[in-house]
Amino acid sequence: MNKPKNEMNRRLQHLTFVFIVLIIVIVNSLRFFKLAGVPMGYHVDESSSSLTVECLGTEGIDSLGVRYPFFSDFGYGTPKPFLYMYPAVVWTKVFGYSIPSFRAYTAAWMIVGSSAFSCLPADSGVSLMPCGLCWPHPFPPGPGAFRVSP
Repeated sequence: MNKPKNEMNRRLQHLTFVFIVLIIVIVNSLRFFKLAGVPMGYHVDESSSSLTVECLGTEGIDSLGVRYPFFSDFGYGTPKPFLYMYPAVVWTKVFGYSIPSFRAYTAAWMIVGSSAFSCLPADSGVSLMPCGLCWPHPFPPGPGAFRVSP
């Protein structure tokens, strides 16, 4: 008598998991929708970042003239480490120097970063992974974001 109930619970858990994965895939695929036109125009931070990446890719210097920097100012005062800059150079070598290419790099980095950050070992890390992957802002909440101090 208990066996059908356990099987129903297992199926319900499986359907819930499939539903959550489907929502995550849909939300993250929307990050790549109409990259050339949404949002309209080219923001000043995007312009500064793309200039730095293009300078590094073509001349080996950042927009301030520093040769192969460890950190560089992206977006007027937002220093980015080499782990963000140099993969962006490789990305633009493959996909070109264009607005959609730079925005796609940011969207891809957001997905990878929020996945890794949300999966850090913590008591609530796994349950926050869907939240982190569907978060609309560039800085998703991590495992410690919803902890309550005793």
